[in-house]
Amino acid sequence: MFSVHPLPMLIDFKVKNFRSIQGEQVFSLEADGGCSELPEVLREPEGLAAKMKLLPAAALFGPNASGKTTLVKAMTAMNQMVRHSFSAADEEHSPVHLLVPFLLGEAGKDAPVELEMTFLNAGVRYRYGFAVQNERVVHESLYAWPHGKEALVFLRRGYPDDDTFELKTGSKILGGDERAHLVAMQTRPQALFVSTGQKLNHPAVAPVFEWFQKSFRPLDHTKPFHHHYSADQFLREEGARSFTNELMRWADLGITAMNVLKKDVEDDPEIRTLPASVRRKLFPEHFVEALHRSACGDFVALDLMEDESHGTQRIFGLAGVLRDVLANGRTLVVDELSTGFHHWMVRQLVSLFQNPTTNPEGAQLVFTSHDPLLLDLTLLRRDQLYFAKKDTAGSSEFYSLADIEEPPRKDAVQIHKHYLSDAYGAIPHLGDLAELTRTFRSK
Repeated sequence: MFSVHPLPMLIDFKVKNFRSIQGEQVFSLEADGGCSELPEVLREPEGLAAKMKLLPAAALFGPNASGKTTLVKAMTAMNQMVRHSFSAADEEHSPVHLLVPFLLGEAGKDAPVELEMTFLNAGVRYRYGFAVQNERVVHESLYAWPHGKEALVFLRRGYPDDDTFELKTGSKILGGDERAHLVAMQTRPQALFVSTGQKLNHPAVAPVFEWFQKSFRPLDHTKPFHHHYSADQFLREEGARSFTNELMRWADLGITAMNVLKKDVEDDPEIRTLPASVRRKLFPEHFVEALHRSACGDFVALDLMEDESHGTQRIFGLAGVLRDVLANGRTLVVDELSTGFHHWMVRQLVSLFQNPTTNPEGAQLVFTSHDPLLLDLTLLRRDQLYFAKKDTAGSSEFYSLADIEEPPRKDAVQIHKHYLSDAYGAIPHLGDLAELTRTFRSK
């Protein structure tokens, strides 16, 4: 079943010279034409080029320190730059500081960090990217395919105080060329044209800003206190309460229902000056409890953050985001999705995105994991299975199972066994741990 109405979907993401990544790496959700598995999961939304199809999910596997989290950090940094680089350009914690160049070599220090994303929004394909060098934006560009043919929207080099400053605009840019130049002249060196243009109501940047604000959801779900979003949605919407309670019961946690109480946050001016994420952690606005039924039939309320497991906290924290993403067709990025979750839970969560019936709005899931049992061609296609490894220079590389020559056949090979045997080059090469014990046995 193919979705044909306009869906906001991620096509690919490119990153270069960022943290553990030196050379350009591409993480794509475009289906590989050579893969025949699970054709029913493919999506063909409005705005794609002929014969292009998109994937509803992609997973990244690899050893510790191979670059999986770096990929998520790069996506998160891009999201933060688009959404907040104008409002926070002069602050100590401006998102431009997130763009750290390659850490394992001198060459990367003076080279720009480059990020680019191609996506669909409202039936139009866009390619947007920028480069940051020495914490200043040195390049930014946006291209669109409004009628199936690539067209420049804008291209910016340098910044207004730089002698090399340049702004090119497409002949049909919304708002006109003069208005675009006014925005460019007010764009500070640490800020993006898109971020500045959004604040100044420039219509040409609206589709890009909307994508990053509404449709692209990178989530640092390794931290348990993200439950505030789920708690807020639980209080606001009956649908969110029903979904959350059903999800908690589905997870077989012994929980009958959840209960959320609104707390009065202390009205201390010093507390109010703290960043929102810190304030929520130290002075949470919600009290969340899980209701269990005792052997005698009574309800027992347990504090989610004090009495429940880390896995239970993560499931509740995921509930609000999961409902929003599936209902509105957004792209969710989660680092270490399997942490705290049983294999069968993760498998069913992935299946929600894979199945057009449970995912009619074309939502996408990008996640990292260490669970080799998810390397299953009855769950994910070869082009949905990515691996991360370090090259000889210590730089991260990403590649899919579809990129590997002579990939294993579904009916002949168990993928996870080949992965663990190092057939795909993305497992840790550990020494003999027994040797380590000699250091204290010999004393």
